[in-house]
Amino acid sequence: MSGQNCSGCDREFLIMQFDSLRNEILGIKERLVREFAIGLTGIPVLIGLADKFNIYLLLLITPIIVVSGALMLMYEQNSIMRAGSFIRSAIEHKLLDHKELGWEYFLENTPSTRFAENVFKVSAVLAYSVYYIAGTLIAYNAALIQYGQTVGFLVAFIYSSSFLFFVYYLIKNFSIHNSFNKVDECDI
Repeated sequence: MSGQNCSGCDREFLIMQFDSLRNEILGIKERLVREFAIGLTGIPVLIGLADKFNIYLLLLITPIIVVSGALMLMYEQNSIMRAGSFIRSAIEHKLLDHKELGWEYFLENTPSTRFAENVFKVSAVLAYSVYYIAGTLIAYNAALIQYGQTVGFLVAFIYSSSFLFFVYYLIKNFSIHNSFNKVDECDI
């Protein structure tokens, strides 16, 4: 029997957990791609409609809409990493005599396997950064038209100064590694 202290019943439960988490990861990946595509197309369409119909409130919060889209992506990506971390720490450890044989261990310890995740992270940060900057300009223009120069500059200042924090936060928290607090490998 493989693994440490893994009775037949425990082993069956761990395998069911593994299958369940793997299916969850596949579902999240599908949602992640769909949300990214919707964000890339939906945000400009929404902003365009708000501009066409002079919905200034929506134009004023354009950067907030962009941040919301980016945070949804980050949440989904972090869910994948959290599930993978649990698989590596709590399941593979108990099922395998040599944890180096596990899929999650392999992914985490072979940097070239994370190329796709790195490309996705860079493209998401770039796309949402461009949208945020454009959204700031749109919000500034909407505030200028609707409320005057002082409010326009205030809106531009607030969103512009928030931009650096937004990019830093995205880069720092858009996980592509299983770097969450490790589950105790001895007991779960």
